[in-house]
Formats: sequence, C-alpha cells, structure tokens
Amino acid sequence: MRRIILIISTLLITSSMMGQKYILPTPSHQPSKAQLKLIERRYGMFLHFGLNTFEDEEWADGTKPATDYCPSAIDAEQWVRAARDAGMKYIILTVKHHDGFCLWDSKYTDYDVASSGNATNVVEAAAKACKKYGIGFGIYYSLWDRNRNADVDDISKDAEYNNYMIKQLNEIIDIAKRHTHIVELWLDGSWGKQNYRWPLLDIYQTIKRREPDCLISTNWTIGLPRRPKRRLTNSLFPKRLPPWRPIHARRQRPQAVHPQRQPVLFAMGVDHLRQRTMVLPHQRRQI
Repeated sequence: MRRIILIISTLLITSSMMGQKYILPTPSHQPSKAQLKLIERRYGMFLHFGLNTFEDEEWADGTKPATDYCPSAIDAEQWVRAARDAGMKYIILTVKHHDGFCLWDSKYTDYDVASSGNATNVVEAAAKACKKYGIGFGIYYSLWDRNRNADVDDISKDAEYNNYMIKQLNEIIDIAKRHTHIVELWLDGSWGKQNYRWPLLDIYQTIKRREPDCLISTNWTIGLPRRPKRRLTNSLFPKRLPPWRPIHARRQRPQAVHPQRQPVLFAMGVDHLRQRTMVLPHQRRQI
C-alpha cells in the first residue's frame, strides 16, 4: 500500500453512491489556493461570546432562558477594529455553542437573539465590520445542541436535527454574503454520537457549493469508522510538525455504507499555520 498526502482541495466528482455528484476533498501534494490564503491569514481572533457569557459557565445546558443574554450594547466594529489593529487578518465568531443559543435571528428556533435582551444580529454586525476593516470572517458552529437535540441517544431525532443544522448554515451564509465571504467554518461538539450520525457530507456540500473557498474543520474528537465513539488521539502539535508538512494517511479498501449512513468527512486539525487535513474513510480505495 502506498502512502498518500491528503490535503483539503475541492473537486466536483461523480459519486458511486446514488449517482449523485459530490464536492469532495482530493489528495494533493501542494496546498490549494484556498489553503494558501489560510496560511497567509496566519493570525486571527476567536470571539467566543454568547449566552454563556451571562451565565458564567463554559457550557450552558440549553435550558437557560434566552432573556439571560442581555448585553447593554453590541459594538462588533470595535471587536473587529481591535483585531485588525493588533495585526490580525480574520476572526472566528462562535455563532452557536453547545447550549444551542444563536447569535442571529433564526427562522428555525426561538432560542436566539431575537428572544433575548438584545436583538442585535451579531452575525451580520460582525460580517459587516469585517468587510469594513478588510479582514476575513469565519464562524464556529457547534454540532452538539443541548437545546434542540439534547437527547443524543435518540437516533429517531437525527434526521430532523440534521436538517435543522443545514437550514441554519444556509441562513448564516445568506446573512454573511450580504457583506462578505465566510473564509472558515469550525465544527465542534461531535462526541455525543457515532460519527456516521453527523451529516458532515451534507454540511460540506452546503458550504462548498455556496462558499467554495471556505475551509472546513471538524473537531478531532470525532472517532474512526471502526471505533465510531472513540476519540482520535493522534493529534499533531506545532513542535512535531514544521510549516506545511502534510499528514500522511493510508488508502484503504472501500467500506460498505449502511443505507441510513453517509460517508463521513474527518478533519484532523493541525494548529501550526492552522493547516487542516480531511480524511474520507468511506471514499478511500486500495491502490
């Protein structure tokens, strides 16, 4: 078996599954245009702000009332201006954390800023400020939602919740694209379910069809196909990974996919110049 370098790039290919065309990462020995932009961005600000800020908790449980979110004012321009003045070239805004509270007025839930003590659409305000000050706009979106999908053991609720996520991501893109592009999407909170229950392939299509240069990463805690609830443990750290040294992975025989399961995109985040490598366990083949 040969070892190949798996680096995110996009290519429209014909899938053997159901005759559909999917946009999927493909192996490459060189960074794509979008990845080069990521490397050039280098230094950015993570804005973790939301309902938790007012609960004095890292992870609220999804039961806190939306009215507890009550900032006296939202000055997204000040946040973005501070990032730019510090030499940062992008921000990542936590638009929804594990509690499920949304920093925009979502048509699909009342657990959002429209039902809170301050109805400012923070997603739009931040996107607009990024456009004004010339820096990139990225988002963090939690897969785990303790308000909308608290019972993660109930598989019968997966379809409805997965559709909910896709609709929300489309909402966010609609809002952002009125002002700027989304340069990165960070997904997190996957550990409560087996990997095949998360609609990562659908999420990837949703983002890449509308924002083809947006890079997508998934928290490393998503498990491997043979151990779907076991966390990955082979993370790489800066001292072990020089700049743009790709991660190697073996190609394996195709795996049978359960009719109710879809291929799972895995991202193994590397925090040195913040490269991402996405592995497609159900798409690899023996060579």
